[in-house]
Amino acid sequence: MVPNTTDATEFIENLRNCPKSGLHNPIKNVDRYVMLGDVCAKSAELMRDPEIELFFAKLIQRVMPKSINQCLGEVRVTKSLS
Repeated sequence: MVPNTTDATEFIENLRNCPKSGLHNPIKNVDRYVMLGDVCAKSAELMRDPEIELFFAKLIQRVMPKSINQCLGEVRVTKSLS
């Protein structure tokens, strides 16, 4: 079944309900900023597990033509920054 793309009322209504600014602004939406910080901290913590470290390296390798050692290096640098 193909959706009716000529009827944009639902899309327009969703636009009206979305704030014009501040959705990702850390000053206007502090709770979201803190939540994303927690996500980053948890990700860095999980990357200490060699299996998860390899998983992230393989994710990088899917989108970049790099060796596994180069990708592991990127993951290790990233986790050392947090």
